[in-house]
Amino acid sequence: MERAKPAEKISKWREVVGPVFQSIWPLDIELQTPVSTFKLVQILRATGNAFPEAADVVIPFIRPEDPRRHTSVHSISEADEVLYTSTPQKMLDLLAAVVGDAPAKSVYGLNKVLDRIRAVDSQLADTKKFQKLVSEASIH
Repeated sequence: MERAKPAEKISKWREVVGPVFQSIWPLDIELQTPVSTFKLVQILRATGNAFPEAADVVIPFIRPEDPRRHTSVHSISEADEVLYTSTPQKMLDLLAAVVGDAPAKSVYGLNKVLDRIRAVDSQLADTKKFQKLVSEASIH
């Protein structure tokens, strides 16, 4: 996905990556662990304009990261703008899946992602999911 040109991302996801992911990734979502979360986020970051379709397939496999790490939050904060503009709601869903139920004020870098989501769709800032994430954002 990373090597595909932006115009080829959707077809690459539909014809190659999506089917391969669905056929080889462990089928039991409940057996997933946080260990694979960072890699799954990397897969989603590489999808470009195929993000809306890919998010539907990949997000159910994501498990919350350890609150002391949250390397995926930083990765999401650096994602291409197309991921945010294509579907800010799914970006919020991805963020919520990665953060999970982290302690209040414990997730470093979360404010940057929330600001990017708010900039694309300010109405999402009024949702319970968004407000929960605001409470988990580190004040540093």
